[in-house]
Amino acid sequence: MRTLWTLVALFGLGIAPAFSQIDATREDHVMGSLGIAAYDPETGEVGVACASRVFAVGYVMAHVRAGVGAVATMGGAPYKDGPLMLDWMEDGATPEEVLERLRQRYDHIGQMSIVDAKGRSVAATENPNLSDWNGQRIGKNYAASGNILTGPGVVAGFGDSFESTAGSGLPLAERLMRALEAATRAGGDARGQMGAVLQVYKPGAGYRSTGLHVDLRVDDSPHAVNELRDHYERWKVERAQQYGSRMIQQTRGNDVARLQNWLVELGYAKSGDSELFDASGKPRGIFNNATAAAVVAFKRDHDLGEGKSANRETVIKMISLLRDRSRGRGASSFWKVADASFEPDPHRISSLSIAGYDPETGEVGIAMASRFFAVAPIAVHVRADVGAVATMGGSPYKDANEMLDWLEEGETPEGVIERLRDRYGDQWGGGQINIVDVQGRSISATGTESMWKGQRFGKNYATSGNILAGPEVVDGFADTFERTEGSGMPLAERLLKALAAADRAGGDARGRMGATLVVKKKRPGGLGPQNTDDYVNLRIDNSTRAIHELENLYYRWRSIRNQEPGFRVMGQSRGEDVKWLQRSLVEFGYLSPDDRAAFGEDGNARGILNATTADALARYKNDRNLGGAPSAGLEVVNAMRRERLGLLPHVSSPEDTEGMIIYQRNGGDVPR
Repeated sequence: MRTLWTLVALFGLGIAPAFSQIDATREDHVMGSLGIAAYDPETGEVGVACASRVFAVGYVMAHVRAGVGAVATMGGAPYKDGPLMLDWMEDGATPEEVLERLRQRYDHIGQMSIVDAKGRSVAATENPNLSDWNGQRIGKNYAASGNILTGPGVVAGFGDSFESTAGSGLPLAERLMRALEAATRAGGDARGQMGAVLQVYKPGAGYRSTGLHVDLRVDDSPHAVNELRDHYERWKVERAQQYGSRMIQQTRGNDVARLQNWLVELGYAKSGDSELFDASGKPRGIFNNATAAAVVAFKRDHDLGEGKSANRETVIKMISLLRDRSRGRGASSFWKVADASFEPDPHRISSLSIAGYDPETGEVGIAMASRFFAVAPIAVHVRADVGAVATMGGSPYKDANEMLDWLEEGETPEGVIERLRDRYGDQWGGGQINIVDVQGRSISATGTESMWKGQRFGKNYATSGNILAGPEVVDGFADTFERTEGSGMPLAERLLKALAAADRAGGDARGRMGATLVVKKKRPGGLGPQNTDDYVNLRIDNSTRAIHELENLYYRWRSIRNQEPGFRVMGQSRGEDVKWLQRSLVEFGYLSPDDRAAFGEDGNARGILNATTADALARYKNDRNLGGAPSAGLEVVNAMRRERLGLLPHVSSPEDTEGMIIYQRNGGDVPR
């Protein structure tokens, strides 16, 4: 029934499978991509920028930890060991030693680029299955690599661009973005683009000083790198240029404009200086020679060194002096500098979300949306076989992993909230959290500060939101989730339907910008890439139609990752659809369930289109005048489905729910 529900919803939304865009021959463990991992010794930032023709690839490729290092995994590399590699580096291992440890664990370690927070770097390309051009380049403070590329000019583009911006004063995120753009202009992934990611961590940066500085993703676009650039430019407007967040040196931005105002306030510049201010008196925001001279004078007077730059220490000193001066001037003068804090602005993560658990499948996950830009990394926290935590409205998201640890140790969701209240007391006035564990226990907690806020929780779910249109929003969440209980829908789809219902009821009163869907499930062999627990992980970072686009991503994910029969040509490939094909060939008498090349000792199909499966498929097609090639496309899948439904001869199990939809290329469907 799960297949049926998904397909009915897919076509009911008018979303036609994108048959022509799916790579039918790619082995699902080979991920052709390109990426760079880098370190900035001036700021202590570490980060990665990557792109690929692989869908929703960001969480698979990027692994970064503040003060430790960065790893970009590609080409069949063990991405599930990303956190372990960072642990090794945090314990003192060099990037080279990390590679050696991986080689001891695996026959082939795929492709990866590694850099640590000392600037040591290494890259490796060790997968015999990689095709087309593949290679790497390493240099001071960076490592770049890629496979299925158009040629060596791609990694050269990475390296040349990154080296050319060394010492420029540009933030590491900008340097990484430029390097990725240069590699893409040089040809990039030979198959085109689909997913891209930019991630930068910096000690003490980010919300609650967690170190998370930049985390942006594009999951499904033929212009993924361009869209990632758009996201980064938006990020700079929304989040960046906090005073003291970067070294101000030969650059421009809102923080430079603020610096120029401060220099006037402190007597080191004049408001009539045309190099610093335009005709209207507005600061130009360009760190030119006049600005540099004023900064040098200020630093000399306050024993801050001689450099022509304003670092965090310089900014903090200026703010301190300005606040001292403001105390005797009255409120109006003080408010001129009141926003000059070097700490991140305390924007609440005001959003709506639902955390849910499916006792039938063991899946646990979260769907959420917000008017907040790129909200996913700071709001959604899920652990297979443990539970899910959604943090919103200024709640202590930096404690999310600890909350999951408490759940894993046996604490109840209510007990988790009590521990947080003991820790923070009245400091958590505006926080909001949804928690569900894998026993179906749930709780929502909402602080006292915000516009309309509320919550509702029940068996297997918890939902809440703030700055909402009204109480009908959480009712939309809860009613929909309760109504789909026992329906056979996958948890991801139930969460999405609940999110859409809440949005129709008004959602976030400010509108939409970011949305995300994360579902994890633990089972022998795993469900996600490389048999991990990462089942669904999808994000929209910046869209006024975020929830609708998230729905589109999900159904796209169903076609690409879940491999429903008929969504791709099966030929020399592997996957769930190949398992379906093998079972069908047994049913029609063309393949034996005792064939150990096609079926395991337990009787389960192996899902590999090997020689015996290909021979059986060719005979099936010949007998029905469908051609003789050992591949199964849409025509073959539909023929098999019709036979199962009794529309053609040889049917043996018409009640099989796997045969209840006949695909049509025009996006329609024929339910039987």
